[in-house]
Amino acid sequence: MSSGRIIRVNELLKREIAADILRLFSGSRFDTGAVTVTRVETAPDLRDANVHVCSSEAG
Repeated sequence: MSSGRIIRVNELLKREIAADILRLFSGSRFDTGAVTVTRVETAPDLRDANVHVCSSEAG
């Protein structure tokens, strides 16, 4: 699979995972604004992906 396609897949997964976090946790006590999906690394065969998430707490 071309590297351009992997980059597009990674960006799509990043957006969808962020949207799922917002949808699943909105309305709860969990602060969805404090969570950011920073990076997704998909394997060339698309079987696995590493998702990097950053969280910050208001102080």
